[in-house]
Amino acid sequence: MAEYWFDRDKENIDRTLYAKPYCSNLTAAGIGWWTWFSGDPVWMHSIQWMPVSPCLDYLSEDLKFAKWDYEQMWAAKEIGGWVVNPSEGESTLSKEPGLGNVVLSYLQRFDPDQAARVMDEMWDANALVARQTDTNGISYFITHSHRTYGDRDFAVNATFLRRRRIAMPTDVTPMWSTMQMRQSAS
Repeated sequence: MAEYWFDRDKENIDRTLYAKPYCSNLTAAGIGWWTWFSGDPVWMHSIQWMPVSPCLDYLSEDLKFAKWDYEQMWAAKEIGGWVVNPSEGESTLSKEPGLGNVVLSYLQRFDPDQAARVMDEMWDANALVARQTDTNGISYFITHSHRTYGDRDFAVNATFLRRRRIAMPTDVTPMWSTMQMRQSAS
């Protein structure tokens, strides 16, 4: 996934023809830097950062890239940033609980202390990003878990067997499929 969407190694996308940071949308016509719902670059980045979930832990594998990606988004975004005065800016991440928490959750991947500071400031300011029930609890949990336990160690892996029963007619012997899965061990 890291190479498919992000081209972290800068080997998959011809940079003489494509100047955007990476692919945000893939069609039969090629790669693109757009979404179906917004032209703000914050979405071209954050669409790759969701859902906020352990299934996206690979986003933390290259912390230097994560920081670069976040900084690219921050410099290009059209929406306002983290504001503590509700009268500042009509459209800000502070007033967007869904998008704001996706951005905070990505920030914590390489700087959980800064993400926690922003969360505290937004809470104290009664900002929607901190107060409205959306994914703020998830952002809070993963940020403070990261601060407590540190970065994930991608060099440590374990395998386990995953079995899945295939639905078969009653007169046929059930089949079981077994496949190796990669799982992080603590």
